[in-house]
Amino acid sequence: MIKLSSRMWLLVAMAAATAFLVACAAEKEAPTAPVATIAPATPKPAAPAAPAPTREPAAPAAPAAPAAPAATAKPAATAKPAPTATKAVTPKAPTGSIVVAATDNGIAVGTVHLCLPGCENEKVMYSGFETLLRVTADEELVAHLATEWTLSPDMKKWTWKLRKGVPFHKGFGEFTADDVVYTVNSANTKITKDSIHDQASDLVSYGETVKIDDYTVVMSMLTFDANGPWSPWSPIWQTIGMSSKKVFDLYGTDGMRGVFVGTGPYQIVEWITDDHTLLKAVPNHWFKTPAVDQIRVVEVKEQASRIAMFETGQAQVVEAPVQFLPQLAKKGGVPLQTGSRQFVVRFTANYLDFINPVDGSPVANPGYEKAKGKAPWVADHDAPGCDYSVYETSLPEGPVCKEIENARKVRTAMAMVIDREEVVEALQYGYGWPDYINYLSAKSPYMRDEWAIPYDPEGARKLMAEAGYPKGFEFQIWVGDNPEEHTTAVAGMWEAELGIASTFDRIDYSTKRKQWVPREAADAQMEFSTMGMPPDKPLGGGSSNWGLGGTAKEGGNPFSRITYGLMAQEPDPQKRIEYAEAWWAHYDHWKWIFAVAHRPLFKVYDSNQLVWQPESKSNNGLLWLYPLEDIVWK
Repeated sequence: MIKLSSRMWLLVAMAAATAFLVACAAEKEAPTAPVATIAPATPKPAAPAAPAPTREPAAPAAPAAPAAPAATAKPAATAKPAPTATKAVTPKAPTGSIVVAATDNGIAVGTVHLCLPGCENEKVMYSGFETLLRVTADEELVAHLATEWTLSPDMKKWTWKLRKGVPFHKGFGEFTADDVVYTVNSANTKITKDSIHDQASDLVSYGETVKIDDYTVVMSMLTFDANGPWSPWSPIWQTIGMSSKKVFDLYGTDGMRGVFVGTGPYQIVEWITDDHTLLKAVPNHWFKTPAVDQIRVVEVKEQASRIAMFETGQAQVVEAPVQFLPQLAKKGGVPLQTGSRQFVVRFTANYLDFINPVDGSPVANPGYEKAKGKAPWVADHDAPGCDYSVYETSLPEGPVCKEIENARKVRTAMAMVIDREEVVEALQYGYGWPDYINYLSAKSPYMRDEWAIPYDPEGARKLMAEAGYPKGFEFQIWVGDNPEEHTTAVAGMWEAELGIASTFDRIDYSTKRKQWVPREAADAQMEFSTMGMPPDKPLGGGSSNWGLGGTAKEGGNPFSRITYGLMAQEPDPQKRIEYAEAWWAHYDHWKWIFAVAHRPLFKVYDSNQLVWQPESKSNNGLLWLYPLEDIVWK
């Protein structure tokens, strides 16, 4: 077998990606999709035909939206403020239409407790559903569907006062406390046991939400949660939009799957998974009446096709990789950064947390049981001489047995043969930077020099030999539809330097999630993870049993359980950061997950026709189109 160097694997990855793009660019356009609300099973060609943007005569003026009352409790912002955007002139009523070319248009599920990843954030991104709170462009937390929010003295209850007079779409009545109770309790796995909601793991500290009167609700907490009220009650990070209880009462669990009724500036008229989403402006909206009457979001996975649609006028907004920004600028394309992502490798089958932190009951981890002692990167901590307690501290405080240490050496070796500088330069065209630690940017002031992973193939081979794998091994890893150039390059470096032969699992996210939720996955994964969290946001919820019922793709360990419990209950931001630093040190040592590269995300709009100066903000790259209501005609 001919072995390629790491540099050659980068070139192979680039060539494969380029060939793929050229082939995709040559594909014919697809006909317009039929009206439907649930996705067809058949695959869709790359670039659906899109009408040119239209402008209509202005309609009569809409009344101004009422001003939002000030909140009674507003925590200090954790991110640095940004300059306030200059407000564009908004027409009196919605006119015209535009097309957005997106990599993914999400997963269309209207039923709250069935709204899996790919669904909830997208409802808010489309400005179809609204959140209790909003974050301004200068990162101030302000009232939205809620007008006041108050934390009880014992830090165990949030009391929310709700805005009066906000109508749901399609004549489903006024937004009230019943809708908040329905939405939050449906997403919460402690209340709705079969919930697979996207943000279920963000509600781990919450008990039941109850109605006090038509415009007041109380959310009880099992423990204080330092994420609140920012997350998930505003779009700054993972978020929850409010759904209608009347819709659920009318249609039921199955009937509501294809029904989308929110309160946002846009109404979701159609949403066909893997195809398109059609949005219609809501006239006289309580918060802000959009300028653009109709927005059609088409899913076009091939980036060459998206770029071509923008250049030929078929799309006025496009999700664009950084290397195309200069090219799009020649056509009037103006970029707006929508966040950033971190390319990570997760050794998922290390499900090492066996306790439910809420009630102390034992938790089974089938994926770990299948992988332990078989996968070189998963240790059997029950082997003779091993002590599970070494996982319970930031760094081991006692001797570590050979079984556990060898698995760590394998994970460390796999991190050391990745040439991160070349990944950024060759695959990201110099945009971004190398990263090393899960959920920590290398540009962060909290990054330590000793956490940087050296590019050291020789040292890595030595570790592999010490662990008993001098010739490598076979390695199955889920990559889904993540960028082929990144996954191919990293896997190629493992094979070239360590003899690790990777097999890619490309099944779709929603199918793979059925293994992650019950912790049955016995493999690893590579993907781009969304960044942008404040440094004191509680860590470890997704990598411990605090996230039971959620997407357990990060594996799990007892130190994450301990860390999340401490951070979530700690009101002092500086102490939360100290806990975070101990958690980052833990991940640097054990390499349960390691990062490869940091990549900024951009959306590009056609400045020949549009002005887009966002007055609301999200750091969640999954909400990359938010806020659509701030697009105006030039």
